[in-house]
Parts: sequence; structure tokens; C-alpha cells
Amino acid sequence: MVVTPLDREIFSRIMAETPKKVSSLRDIGKQVLQVGFSFLGTPYGFHTLDGEDKEELVINFRQMDCFTFVENTVVLTRMIREGKETLKDFAALLEQLRYHQGQRVDFASRLHYFSHWLYEGVEKGWFINITPSLGGEPIQKKLFYITAHLRDYPALFDDRIYKKMKEREEALDPIPLYHLPKGKIKAVQEQIRDGDIVAITTACEGLDVSHVGFAVQDGKGLRLLHASSEAGMVILAQERLTRYLEQDQSRLGIVVARLV
Repeated sequence: MVVTPLDREIFSRIMAETPKKVSSLRDIGKQVLQVGFSFLGTPYGFHTLDGEDKEELVINFRQMDCFTFVENTVVLTRMIREGKETLKDFAALLEQLRYHQGQRVDFASRLHYFSHWLYEGVEKGWFINITPSLGGEPIQKKLFYITAHLRDYPALFDDRIYKKMKEREEALDPIPLYHLPKGKIKAVQEQIRDGDIVAITTACEGLDVSHVGFAVQDGKGLRLLHASSEAGMVILAQERLTRYLEQDQSRLGIVVARLV
């Protein structure tokens, strides 16, 4: 496990302040947001999980990308709901969620693609995928982004790991992926609840999802609580989700999942 003294300090602060607030809320989505809001202002970080040596379980509360922000928030929420308190508890749940079949073996065992992460999360009992019930449409994409960007992932310089990652990508072909095209979101956006996970599907070749965060429903409409590379930190977006999607043609639609 890789964790710094500052990570431990942040974890202790969150566990001192957040569980009472979370336990006062009955709705799991609002509990998720309570935990997520505790990270507001946390700096954005790129490739915070990747190293050149063996795959370690990295715990990083100091800086996050959009995916690790969602992971940290989901795991903390589940941990608090289960009455667990220690960093060891957090680490065990994080490994279960982050890795194929809950087992950390190497770089290729990490669930790099959102659709794979969500599929296994549903199988593990963490989420339900509500995208089909919202009128989501199936999309077919071959996933190969990671092995096509070898220089961005030092672990892939090991031929054995590269081969395993390539095999993992090919094995993802049968996994169904539904998304709600952005032109259809307004008609059903009231069915999306606070704390739902919202992932942005992308036109990028070889990639399923380019961004992810949590739904926030308030007087300003449906917005996203997320780690923003543009803002350089975790923020609550000012613009509505539909507007965010319209700003970039490569943003095709959304996948929506709900914690259970």
C-alpha cells in the first residue's frame, strides 16, 4: 500500500468530520455528495496511480483525477455506511472495487476502462446501471486506448504486462455498453438523482468514457460534481450538464449508475 503521511492526515480529518453528517442522511445519493463535497478544492492530478515498478495499491487524497475522485468518494461512502473506520478498511474496499475480481495482481488487473469498472461493480453489488431504464442505447466500441498509448503507461514497457493488457482489452468486446445520447438527456434528466455516477461517453477511438463525476440536482438544474482538469481541482460545475456536453462534439452522451 502506498500512502503518505499527508494522505493519512486527510483521511483522519474526513473520518472525524464526515461520518456523523453522512449518518444523518437517509438517501444514499445525498450521502455520496456529502462525502464528495469534502474533497472540494482538492488539486487535480494526472496519472496518480501509475508507477514503473510493480502495481501498488495507491491511496491518494492529496490530488485526484476524475476517476480516482469517484473511486475515493464511493469507497468512503460504502465504508461509512458499513460502520468501518480505519485506513485498512478503506484499502480493502478500494482494492475490491479497483481491480478485476477484486484482486490486485499487476497493471493489467486494474479496471482501467469505465465500462469494465462499472460492469464488475454491478457484479460485485456496488452499483446498478440505470442507463438502459432511462432509454439508453447500446453502443459498440473496441477498447484499445491504453495499449495504443504505450508511452503514457510505463508498466506497459514490460512485454508480459503489455500482452496481458492487450488480452484484457480484447476480452472486453462482449461487455454491453449503453449510453444516453446527449440529445435525449433533457427528457429524462429529472430521473437522475443526487449522487448518481455520471460518465461521459466519447467519440475518441479506442476509449469508452472520457470523464466522470456525480450528479447534483438543485435549483440550477442537473450539474456535475467532479475533478476538473480545466479548473485544476474538484469543483461543482457552474454550467448544466447538458451545456457541458454541448461544448464538445466528442462528448456523445452519458452512462448513469446508482450506488446500492
